[in-house]
Amino acid sequence: MSDTQSPLARYAAEPSATDGQRLALMARAWVDDGIICVRPEQIANDILRRACITAVEELYGKRADG
Repeated sequence: MSDTQSPLARYAAEPSATDGQRLALMARAWVDDGIICVRPEQIANDILRRACITAVEELYGKRADG
């Protein structure tokens, strides 16, 4: 049987209770699979934060709560 599960499923299935655990999981997603997981509020530089939000909105559209 082939593994058709998304690489994201591995990270979504692992609960992370603390901010440190979430950051470690996000870092591992980047290192292991090249998946970028970042919350806008984690980016301290206003220009970089806005650029990231703009890029994601261009690809996927705006968030419902945004």
